[in-house]
Amino acid sequence: MDGSNAVDVPVELGHLIMTMLDSIAEGGSLTVTAMPAELTTSLAAHLLGISRTTLMKRINRGEIPARKVGTHHRLATADVMRARDEKRRQAAETFDRVREAQDDAGITD
Repeated sequence: MDGSNAVDVPVELGHLIMTMLDSIAEGGSLTVTAMPAELTTSLAAHLLGISRTTLMKRINRGEIPARKVGTHHRLATADVMRARDEKRRQAAETFDRVREAQDDAGITD
């Protein structure tokens, strides 16, 4: 490529593109979908991999922000994605700690 097709992109978009390409290069799959700005509790719970009841408990404890629309709650998609990323990060840390404990104990697969 001679650079004539070069395009400047925001840093955040560049990071996103690199993350997607890394995932594909490692054999992962990629799904791109449009998400509304706000989610219902049912969809948010599904994306988080938890029950709606558990999500409501987390909302009531202030762990995940939500707003009321009549008698229903709505969650910002960005907040749900942050919570999902945090859940994944914590799971990875837990896995690493368990793996390290196994290594320390001399346990092999």
